[in-house]
Amino acid sequence: MSDTTFTGYGTNPGHFEAPKEGDLRSPCPALNALSNMGYLPRDGRNITKEMMSKAVQHLFGASDKMADGLIDGAYSLDTIHDGIGVRSEHQVTQDGKEFIDLSDLNKHNRIEHDSSLSRNDAHFGDAVAVQPELVKVLLSQAADGKYLHMGELLKYRKKRYSECKAKNPEFFYSLKKHFLVTGETCFMLLLMGDGYKVPVDVIETLFLEERIPESYKKPVHPVGPVAFAAKAAEINLRALFA
Repeated sequence: MSDTTFTGYGTNPGHFEAPKEGDLRSPCPALNALSNMGYLPRDGRNITKEMMSKAVQHLFGASDKMADGLIDGAYSLDTIHDGIGVRSEHQVTQDGKEFIDLSDLNKHNRIEHDSSLSRNDAHFGDAVAVQPELVKVLLSQAADGKYLHMGELLKYRKKRYSECKAKNPEFFYSLKKHFLVTGETCFMLLLMGDGYKVPVDVIETLFLEERIPESYKKPVHPVGPVAFAAKAAEINLRALFA
């Protein structure tokens, strides 16, 4: 279904098209979905901060400041130690705009990290392609079969961390990576759900097909930094008892 409320940076925004040979994608299902649905360039190339911020605001309901906060780190240089930046020095347009390709997010231990909910650790090979079995296990945590509740998500995050740490001799999880994972959890709960639970069908479609299901409804009001910070604090507190 086309989305006439957003001009988009790809053809026919709102309409799902699977990536073609040569198109670039990342380990992040949400960003891949934005390209697959034409809110970002469908080839996954030359994406500026403005493009990504506007797409995240429009489709997922983040405020302008929140969207900028979510993506700013990725646009910092990839030379910063233990950072999350993936941009190379040459990735600047002639008019001074920084840009990245979705495949830049594949750089290990930047945005891509160990103990992903849907990807293998890089030590074991491909850390970019979704692993359906991991997603199946994630969805099975939903006791009622309809919603993945915060407690269930946090408990599984903890389990996944322990499993990867035990099996991966190169396992890496710094404080910065913890903040990144907390942000991912906030994104799921606040922008894909109601703050406390996420519909199973939304997770399943986003993670496995990398598209946004028609059943998805973005937040009624834009979600800003204050709500994200409060949710992050709640997540870290509840994780102690998960």
